[in-house]
Amino acid sequence: MSRISWPESWFSRRTFYLSGENSVRKSATDARPQTVISNLLRNRLIMKITLIILISLFSLSCFSQTKELTYNSLQSSLTEFLISNGDIRTEKIDDYRQGKSEIRLTGLFNNFQKEKLIDGIYSFAIGCSHCKAYFVIVDQSQYTILNISSKEGLNIAIQNTLDFCDRNKYCVDITKDYISRLISVYHNINKNPTAGYDVNCQRGVKDTKTLP
Repeated sequence: MSRISWPESWFSRRTFYLSGENSVRKSATDARPQTVISNLLRNRLIMKITLIILISLFSLSCFSQTKELTYNSLQSSLTEFLISNGDIRTEKIDDYRQGKSEIRLTGLFNNFQKEKLIDGIYSFAIGCSHCKAYFVIVDQSQYTILNISSKEGLNIAIQNTLDFCDRNKYCVDITKDYISRLISVYHNINKNPTAGYDVNCQRGVKDTKTLP
């Protein structure tokens, strides 16, 4: 077996290095981590884009499924509220739940009673002589019941009404009218349903001449 002499061996290695074969092998080896990193980055980008698309589709689906509030659709919620508050007698509960009897829902300013409810504040009650009355805010297909059956409930209702009026840029005259109605109904009806008036107006201070 012939042996390669030292000059030939050295010359072969020199030719190998100069020919670029080693560079190609080294480049291929170095390129592997870069390829893996590039693939990871590309996969992460694809995942982000897919996630954004899915979130957009979900949001669009939720938005499209938002139902408009109507006179009839709100009846059941108001009925359950009045039942929980004890404002509907036991023997009448089935009539209201089955739609045989309806709760009176009326817009405060223009007696609005159409099927599709527009944004604003409505009064509602079952319409008996000694029954309490309440209000409900309709705002962008959402509703908030103003439970003014107690002093604490009145305070919360006033705050919710102020926020609603401010959010919708209502004139101060409209806001004052809403707040005045809340206070009047609480003191004249809900505080003493059987009396039907504010007892302070009969027994308390009612003359402003004695006030500063």
